Amino acid sequence: MRKLLFLSLLLFFVSNVNSQIYKWIDEKGRVEYSDQPPPAGSPIVPTRVSLQYSSSYSMDDENTPAPEHVTQKEEGFKERRAAREEAKNKQLAEVNTKKEQCNQARSNMEILKNTPQLSIPDGMGGVKEADDNFRLKQMEDVKKMIASLC
Repeated sequence: MRKLLFLSLLLFFVSNVNSQIYKWIDEKGRVEYSDQPPPAGSPIVPTRVSLQYSSSYSMDDENTPAPEHVTQKEEGFKERRAAREEAKNKQLAEVNTKKEQCNQARSNMEILKNTPQLSIPDGMGGVKEADDNFRLKQMEDVKKMIASLC
């Protein structure tokens, strides 16, 4: 049964390979292609086109240079792709930078909230204790940063 099915499918595909293609111009002036002959009332004699299939592949085709317009299109494509990749990488870098800044701001907010005695450098090499007004001002600034970054 399988052999019969295989042979029938093989015959079906072989018949399609050897089929003819007809080309003619219809009444509206359009070129028509079909595997069926044109209608009998067609004013122009149909041209019969047969397809030639090549089973051999020559290695010389690989060494022939591509036409200039193809290489120009390819170069343009590569340039556009590189520009898109660069823009994507730049955008990812900006997103990562914002995430890091957001995490840093949240960390600063936790420090301001949870540290009872906050010591800050005074700029002269020493350290001074931060009072509540300074802490509240810093917390407001950090809240604004979190709102803009996160």
